[in-house]
Amino acid sequence: MITLALLIIGAGSCGSEKQSEPMILPVSIVLPEVNKPLPDKRSEENVAIGEMIDEYRGIPVYYNGSPYQSQGRHVSPGGYNYGMKWQCVEFVKRYYYNRLKHEMPDTYGHAKDFFNRELRDGDFNKQRNLYQFINGGVFKPAADDIVVYDGDDYGHVAIITEVGEDYLMLIQQNVGTATRHKIPFAKHDNHYYIMNRNVIGFLGRRTYE
Repeated sequence: MITLALLIIGAGSCGSEKQSEPMILPVSIVLPEVNKPLPDKRSEENVAIGEMIDEYRGIPVYYNGSPYQSQGRHVSPGGYNYGMKWQCVEFVKRYYYNRLKHEMPDTYGHAKDFFNRELRDGDFNKQRNLYQFINGGVFKPAADDIVVYDGDDYGHVAIITEVGEDYLMLIQQNVGTATRHKIPFAKHDNHYYIMNRNVIGFLGRRTYE
């Protein structure tokens, strides 16, 4: 059992009235193994770029080799832009388009550009046609939500497949063969925390009166 003091930085832009205050949450958790290939996955040495290595609800996940490689742009038969093969954004947009029948008005940008830092917790993100939520806010993530990571020039996105009491299960592309990721998750004073300091928030479809 390990106690962590996780610093959650607010999602608002610098100097904006919409900026959330940084919060320090002491949480006792058992750290899971994360970003480990599933037992039936082959080593990366035996996988070709563009080869299917996993699937979620009928949507394939493809191997991309180095995270910064690009195999050219991928579009739907109707011309909808999925993104660059076989990066993380490409899988997320392909999953939303083919499985959820969801189109994003803005189909360009890096992974971290999915998150609009000018929005408040629970605001509607017009560029992605989804509601947006900050990490450490009052809204609970749900299956099929998109988790957005900051942390470098490009960021990262993944899709939630399961919400447990103290963990989230994610599926992702462009992380070698480690397509599945178990990440600690906590609730404290009616706020919800995805326990990774690079997670800035998540987006998803919601129905509100």
